[in-house]
Amino acid sequence: MNKMLKDASVYDSQSQPPSSVFSGDKNDFNEDLLMGTKSVGSIDDLKIELSKEEMKNQESHYNPEPIGIIENAEGNRPKVCLDDPYLDPFTGDLILRQNEYKKWLEIFENAEGGLENISRSYKKFGLNIQPNNDITFMEWAPAAKSMSIFGDFNGWNRDEFWCERNEFGCWCITLKALEDGSSRIKHGQKYKIRVEGPDGNKMDRNSAWTTYSVQDGGTKIYDCVFWNPEEKDKHKWTYINCVEDEKINDKGVRIYESHVGMSSEGGCIN
Repeated sequence: MNKMLKDASVYDSQSQPPSSVFSGDKNDFNEDLLMGTKSVGSIDDLKIELSKEEMKNQESHYNPEPIGIIENAEGNRPKVCLDDPYLDPFTGDLILRQNEYKKWLEIFENAEGGLENISRSYKKFGLNIQPNNDITFMEWAPAAKSMSIFGDFNGWNRDEFWCERNEFGCWCITLKALEDGSSRIKHGQKYKIRVEGPDGNKMDRNSAWTTYSVQDGGTKIYDCVFWNPEEKDKHKWTYINCVEDEKINDKGVRIYESHVGMSSEGGCIN
């Protein structure tokens, strides 16, 4: 993830369409139609004329070479254009999107080993408990001048635990376990981060990676909550093999987003 954040900042001018793609040529052509200087028959003829003219204009302005092989393509035409000729005027845009997709796929692969690992960034960012009860914290804030973490666990002292910035703009700290072996932040304790902006202004903020937050009834301000229940209180997976068996899990459904109790008071999926 760190390398990906750095690579993503590199601007690829070859993947961007020139401004001439959006020139006035098409508007001029449409104006000719409205003024009667060009004649067409049926509405289908109009579509065909527009498609041909747009394709001609676009080919003269922007005709990028596809990166790699486009499956079932005819020349530089993606398959979708073969299925729907009305998309021909947008061939350049479609190839651009394919190129962007392949570019980012390569960035993900080189930086983190693929989309699977990218989807598990939550295991690196935010608060994460370690086997020895140390707690690691990481937050991406490249423009920040400083960052500290504070909360119930240290009497809300903003000047005790300072994070260090790495070369990728991520602020990191390891909160060592206490002498008795327990974690410094206990389950259910609130915490926040203090961020110093480029202008020197210091602000209390919630971590973008918090897994749980609560609203204060008086101030109406939300605070992060460290969620680390005892083993007996953790959710027990019914189909444990689907979770642990990679061969099965690789073929399973990927849930992008699930809203639990957001549109009703009941604790259910809506």
